[in-house]
Amino acid sequence: MGRHLLVLIFLLSPFVQAIPTWAFDSSEYRQNTYGPPTHYCDPTRSLTNNGTGTLANPWNLLQCQSQPVAGNVVGVLPGVGVPLTSTDDDNVPTFLPANSGTASQPIVYVTRYAAVALSNVATNPNRTQLRHNGTRPSVSGGREYGTGSPMYGANTRNHIIFDGFYVDVTEAWTCGDCGMIRAENATGIQFLNFVLKGTTVNVESNPTMIRTGGTINTVIKNFKLMDFANDSTGSMNPQQGFAWIGYGDRNYLVSNFEITNVQRGLFPKGTYGGQYNYGTIQYGKFSTIQQCFQLNDTHPSGMTIIQYNICDGYTLHALRISSETQAARNLLVHHNTFVRGDATNGNHAGAIYARPTGFSGTNVTIRDNIFDRNAGSYGHMINLGETATLPNVMNYNGYYRPSGVYDWAWNGVAYSSLASWRSTIGREANSLVLTSDPFTSRSGGDFRVVTGHAARTASSTGGEIGAYADGAQPGVDLSTSGSAPGGSDVSPPNAPSDLRIVN
Repeated sequence: MGRHLLVLIFLLSPFVQAIPTWAFDSSEYRQNTYGPPTHYCDPTRSLTNNGTGTLANPWNLLQCQSQPVAGNVVGVLPGVGVPLTSTDDDNVPTFLPANSGTASQPIVYVTRYAAVALSNVATNPNRTQLRHNGTRPSVSGGREYGTGSPMYGANTRNHIIFDGFYVDVTEAWTCGDCGMIRAENATGIQFLNFVLKGTTVNVESNPTMIRTGGTINTVIKNFKLMDFANDSTGSMNPQQGFAWIGYGDRNYLVSNFEITNVQRGLFPKGTYGGQYNYGTIQYGKFSTIQQCFQLNDTHPSGMTIIQYNICDGYTLHALRISSETQAARNLLVHHNTFVRGDATNGNHAGAIYARPTGFSGTNVTIRDNIFDRNAGSYGHMINLGETATLPNVMNYNGYYRPSGVYDWAWNGVAYSSLASWRSTIGREANSLVLTSDPFTSRSGGDFRVVTGHAARTASSTGGEIGAYADGAQPGVDLSTSGSAPGGSDVSPPNAPSDLRIVN
């Protein structure tokens, strides 16, 4: 976009991802990032009353979709939008830009104030909220009983940035396999600084807040998701509600987020047009959740990286290697804190649970993590299921439980000591059972490692294990200096050092 936005392009063979150096921009319309808006849109303006796109005479929401072209920066005013007519289509968002941008000249939709930075956003008068008139699926199950759709996003459009919006699903009903926001068959779509508010929905397939498919270089960054569940009563295909489900998404980045009271978390799930998933998930915080991560159909060459995340209070698993159709490969799970796993309901799944044939034996590394469960008798620390293939590297992990049973499981057999676990699987030579609580305040949810604790020097490089290593600050980032180690995004470790700046 030629003026103020510098886009860093990390060259990853065979695909390219544009990731801006991150620091939260608190200026109105994020002008320090994009420059001043070239056009304006009023979401509250009647759809029959056209404007010219100036601040004095802004576009309505229909014009806001049809008029912008590559390089335009559309400032979207605060207000609760007039309801748009739902597409009644799971693949097509209701707010769908008519045109594409380019890699160096994206179309930008940016709200005056970022939803992620607003207090009490659901009632804050400074929010920019989008709505449509789709109806809720009935309790008898199946999307055919509602007329919902994704609220906004892209389908066969490229290089579009959506920055700062708020959506409440009760005023923009989703449907089966919809998502509240969606990107499909698209390149270079970015969803930034947003908030999605859910409720209990009733849909038959892939109930999720964010849905992607067949995308390249999607960025989903600095966001909050809350209060989403699926009631599968009457459904022929009962499923839990997810934060994100993706199919065949290549080189995605999901970063700096807080997911609260959502049934399940992030799930790169299947293929799209023969393409598999890979990308990076980092700096996330999960709470009040059954499961934080689930993986299937990882890419045959691109790395999937899960790093610097906190999974707090998981009741099922922290990470599920479900591998329904493809065993996990090219996977790096490092510097995460999987903490306060449930120990009361008889669940023995483990902080990491792998289904049979969960790992392919191709480039899978699990290192430098903290695995923690609440005191009690239930719950393995790790359960690799009946899989015959182990991760290539599993080492330098720390295990802690305030009291109760420690055990690790593989092939249906539980091992009651780390020594017997090591001997059996031939891994974890440098992992350890932590003999004291490593956290600043376990009960208060502060999972930084205390000064002087053994976990401070237990990593593969002699540094800290867990999500706060290397100066990382998981969660939404409203600082002006960034939250990644070194103050900028961490590129995947297989990324070449070649770096271009596009003006």
